[in-house]
Amino acid sequence: MQKTKLPQPYGLRLEMILAKGFSADEALKLIRRNDAAELREKVNPETAWESFLEYANAHEEAIEAAVRNGYEFPFLTIGGIRNLLFIKFGKSEERDYRFRDGRIERLRLTRPELESLRKRVPDYWRFAETGTEVGRSEETVEISIMLA
Repeated sequence: MQKTKLPQPYGLRLEMILAKGFSADEALKLIRRNDAAELREKVNPETAWESFLEYANAHEEAIEAAVRNGYEFPFLTIGGIRNLLFIKFGKSEERDYRFRDGRIERLRLTRPELESLRKRVPDYWRFAETGTEVGRSEETVEISIMLA
């Protein structure tokens, strides 16, 4: 099955919705109501939702496939990766990783988080494992992310 591809701005907005804990059906209903004010109220008051809603209306099948089956970014900047880490996993620079010379270093993720990230990030980004730690609940992997 071919992966659904979402442009960076729309994928990040979709992640904002999903990060609020909405189920797939709830997220799709929220998007289909086409109400930017509701999205500001329920998801993020500082985000401009109008262009996302225009995209979602024009690409309804892609949005539904992305919500239900996942997606990938066809193009993603390092800033986009940093935003994705914050939105999806609550990871922030200096607290959870270092950003140096256009690369992310010392980022710690669980294996499921790492796999989720890899599924979304284009292949021109390389993930290098720099360490592994087995904790009480899950294995944590330390990685660096850089251009391939």
